[in-house]
Amino acid sequence: MQPCRATPCTAAAGLHLDCDHPVSGQEFGHADHPAHSLSSRRKARWFVKTGLPCIGAAALLAACSKHPTEPRPVGVLFVPTMDSQQAWSHDGALIAFRRSFDSSDGPAGVYVISPSGGRPRFIAPGSVFWPVDLSFSPDDRTITMVDDQSRLTFVDVATGTLSHAPIPTPVRFPDWAPDGTTIVYQRLGFPAESAGIRLYEPSSGLDRQLRHKGTRVFGRFPCWSRDGTEIAFIGGDSLTTNISTIRPDGSTLRMLVRSDELVFFNHLQWFHRASMGMVGLVFEVEVPRRPGPTMFVSRDGAGLREFARRLLPHDTFSPDGEAVVLNAADPTDSLEVLFVERIDDISRATRWQLTSWDPPLQGGTQGQVWPRR
Repeated sequence: MQPCRATPCTAAAGLHLDCDHPVSGQEFGHADHPAHSLSSRRKARWFVKTGLPCIGAAALLAACSKHPTEPRPVGVLFVPTMDSQQAWSHDGALIAFRRSFDSSDGPAGVYVISPSGGRPRFIAPGSVFWPVDLSFSPDDRTITMVDDQSRLTFVDVATGTLSHAPIPTPVRFPDWAPDGTTIVYQRLGFPAESAGIRLYEPSSGLDRQLRHKGTRVFGRFPCWSRDGTEIAFIGGDSLTTNISTIRPDGSTLRMLVRSDELVFFNHLQWFHRASMGMVGLVFEVEVPRRPGPTMFVSRDGAGLREFARRLLPHDTFSPDGEAVVLNAADPTDSLEVLFVERIDDISRATRWQLTSWDPPLQGGTQGQVWPRR
C-alpha cells in the first residue's frame, strides 16, 4: 500500500490519504478485541474534557447573573454550557438541542426552535448529562437520542411521546438511513459479543451486526450518506484512527484517511454544500500537545484539506451546508448557548444569537432553582 502524497497541512496534522487501501478486519478492531474502538486513553480524555467541565458548571452556575448591574463572576475555570447536542432537521425548519438546566422556558431537557429564532419548545425531559446524540428522522417527525440509561430513545416532535428500542445497551451515535427504514449506531462492549457498529430496523425490530467478510466492524460516529448507499465511521485501534466508508450490506469497505500514531479523529459528519460542489466528510483532528485542525475529505477519498473553519464538538451544519449552529458564550453572562453563523464567515459578521438562558421564576419547574437575586 502506497499512501498518496500529503500536503504540508495534512502532513503536519499527522494524516495520510490512502488510495484504494486494502482493508483487513484487524484494522477495524478484531472480533476478539471490541475494546479497540474505545481505549482507556480516550475514556480519560472524555472525562477531562467533558465530565469535569459539566461538574464545574453545576457548582458555578449559582454565581452567574443575567442582571446587567450586578457583578460578573471572575476567574471562572469552567464556562457552563446551557444548550448543546444540537441537530438540524432535514427540511431546515427546526433545530433540536438539549438544555442542561431549568430555565424560564421550562425544565431541563430537549427543545426545538426555529433557525430564525423565537421561544424554544420543550418536548422531552433531560439533565446536565443526558440525552446525547440527537438526530432527526428523515421525515423530521421523530428525534432519536441516547437517554440516561444509554438506551436508543425516540421522541415524537409534535407530541413529546417517548419510546425506547428493545435492543441491548449501551448505545451511542444513532443515525437514520435516508429512507427511514434503518438506524445505524455504535454499541459499546457490553455484552462483548454484540459490540460494534449495528443496524436496527424500527418497523421489524431486526437488529444486526455490520460485518465485512465475516468480521465485525468496529467504529465511532457512524453516519449515513445522503443517498443511503454508504455508512461513514471512525475506525482504528488504541494508537491510530481512520476515516472509512462501508456499504450497509458490509461490502466495499474503503479507508479514506488514516492517522499517525497518537493522532485521533473525532466528531465525524457528512458535509453537503451544493453551491460549492462539495460532498464529503468533516472531522476533528486531535494532535498531541496542541489544538488540531478540522479537516475535509471528499467522498471519493481525494481532496483532503483543512476545512474553512475549526468546528467544536456540537457544531452542526444546515442541510444546504451554508450555515452552522454552534455553541458560544452569551456576551451578557458568558453562559454557552446557541448561535447561527454562515459557514465561511470567519469574521463572525453574520453570527447571531439563537438561544439565551434565564433562570426559572421563583418556585420554578423543579422548585426554587437559581432565582434572580
